[in-house]
Amino acid sequence: MKWYGALAVASCRATSAVIAIIVLPLVGLGCASADSSGPRALTVAEASRLAEVRYLNHLQGRSLFEVNTVTERGGPALRLRGTVNWTESLGRASVSVEGTNHTLVEIAWSGAFVAERRPFLDSVLLSRGALQPAYILRPVDPSLRIDNVIQVVISLSSENRENQLLLRRSEGTSYLRSDTLRDQVVDVIRYGQRSVYWIAQSSGALLRFEGADAQGGLQIVVDFLGTYEGDTNFPSRRNLVEISAVPELRSFLHTL
Repeated sequence: MKWYGALAVASCRATSAVIAIIVLPLVGLGCASADSSGPRALTVAEASRLAEVRYLNHLQGRSLFEVNTVTERGGPALRLRGTVNWTESLGRASVSVEGTNHTLVEIAWSGAFVAERRPFLDSVLLSRGALQPAYILRPVDPSLRIDNVIQVVISLSSENRENQLLLRRSEGTSYLRSDTLRDQVVDVIRYGQRSVYWIAQSSGALLRFEGADAQGGLQIVVDFLGTYEGDTNFPSRRNLVEISAVPELRSFLHTL
């Protein structure tokens, strides 16, 4: 068990529920060559691809990803670009917020813990013994927007296939259209009333997810950009300062 694994037990129990996803209209992210044959009921083959899509992410184990969403309702665009390792429950991403002097530039997660890189706090963290680059270590907090975004990425992998018969009977589940995304032909499928999956016809891989988190119904798009070489590493303990050691910094956690 990694050094921070023992700390995760109580926090992990409090954050184990997967965030619900609902569909919202998306603007400016469509692709050319769309097929207008839907919406309609899924065929057996289409239901099978949908039932397998999160399981295939689990088998692949890791992926490059990009998230495009917003910081809050009516707020500026929020983008994450990074890597997720579902096998090791790890992820790391750069963070950018459109048109603002945001302070959060990088986020990493491991199990029930998150590390935040906020360079303007370096002097405080270095004074508490951290080495550069310095990070704040804290438990996952479902009240934070950034943690809701991370949870969506995590939830798009599953150790189990879903039941395709139940999928076909799920209210709202339907085939929307054939489309193209990054030069790949995809099936665009709505799952219930909650989410839309863009699934490569050739491989069954999930290329894009569209939905919104349950915290505030904020629109989110997750693009998976393929596997990657190397490791996704959580910051070293010597680069971390636990938030409990610097409680005066808690107010910054609610800002991006």
